Amino acid sequence: MSSEQIKTGAVEPIMVDVTDVSGSPLPGKADLFIRVRRNSDGWFLDWADNTFKASGWTTLNKLLTEVDATNVPGLYEVIGGLDTSAIFNPAASDTYVVSALQTPGTDAKLPAPGELKVGQLADDVAKIDSVATVGPAAAASGSLLDRVANKDSGKTYNQATDSLEAIKDRAG
Repeated sequence: MSSEQIKTGAVEPIMVDVTDVSGSPLPGKADLFIRVRRNSDGWFLDWADNTFKASGWTTLNKLLTEVDATNVPGLYEVIGGLDTSAIFNPAASDTYVVSALQTPGTDAKLPAPGELKVGQLADDVAKIDSVATVGPAAAASGSLLDRVANKDSGKTYNQATDSLEAIKDRAG
């Protein structure tokens, strides 16, 4: 697995390639699971009620289901992914460690744990993008978009003359 950044409240698909020790795809397994740990406090997600807990989980592990044994053998997923909007006690801008495990079996070679960074830069990019679609004249004074789009607080940006395309056309 890898490190991913997602926006707060997003649903993150979780897929795992599973092989045997020789590296061949390992289809047909029903003992593969995912476990999610929150970095800020070390608590684990209880999939039964979507709450991070220090102990007392009802469903600590979420079953991985094979996508298609014929066409993509050894590829497993969490049906519905991890819906971060459904978590009842999220920690703002936190990192979740997603680990694949096999229980009770021992014949699967599983990837190393991956990180899911919720919020953080992804939320900032989403905010910039939402403001950028409104237009530079609507950007809050002093914001990043205001500084990029306008030469001063007068907001004299003119798309016909000041856009990158207009500047390129003038340059030849």
